[in-house]
Amino acid sequence: HCLPQLVNNLVGIADRMRDSSGSYEFERPPAPEELLTIGHYIMKLLEWGIKDFGFVGKSIWNMVSKSEHDRAVLEHMLRYHPEFLDPLVPDARYVPINVIHTKLGRLVLKKVVLDPEAEERRLALKAMQEGDA
Repeated sequence: HCLPQLVNNLVGIADRMRDSSGSYEFERPPAPEELLTIGHYIMKLLEWGIKDFGFVGKSIWNMVSKSEHDRAVLEHMLRYHPEFLDPLVPDARYVPINVIHTKLGRLVLKKVVLDPEAEERRLALKAMQEGDA
């Protein structure tokens, strides 16, 4: 059994991987049965009380992206794609890979696990948007 929101989050990432062209060319985005396996794995982690975004992201990193090429492309996408912008990390060029793992964990657990930095993130995004106006 998987939470519907968790499924939505995983499918959203997989869809972005499938639909991305140009800069983000994946060799093999996760298949539906692989997404289900990842979802079940995450549900077990949650059942065991593991809700750390970084741990979850790192744990599923190789499941989401099967090859070295796809891992490099996923990392690039999570660093630079505007859809995955983190207002608390406005320049993700030089952040360590553990920050990218945390971002993946936060994305798959969005609306499943409370983000302790959600309010800071919201305020930072608002400040960024006001700065662009």
